[in-house]
Amino acid sequence: MSELAPGPIEAQVREDIAALGDLPGITASLAELAYRLAESLDSSEKLEGRELAPVAAQLRATLEAIAEAVGDDDDPAIAGLSTPVHGGGGTHLPAAVGNPAEAGQADAGAAGR
Repeated sequence: MSELAPGPIEAQVREDIAALGDLPGITASLAELAYRLAESLDSSEKLEGRELAPVAAQLRATLEAIAEAVGDDDDPAIAGLSTPVHGGGGTHLPAAVGNPAEAGQADAGAAGR
């Protein structure tokens, strides 16, 4: 059984994480989580619009945690992860991706599921 090639988001996440070198501690597990989240975004036709924003926000938080753990959080590309991107070219994600609260997705907790 052959695996499908990763989509564009997962491919970029894999490239970015590989560029960080060796991953200390639990960072390797966080990397696997990042790959899975990116895969979900690549196959976002399976996600409803309201489900897309929290997945993107979780991917961003996971990448920030990985960068912090390897001491690469001063890289401008990593610093940009905390800045929401609205519009622009390429794949358009809703503006609420940068701020899940705008989409009504602010930490609903277990009661909101």
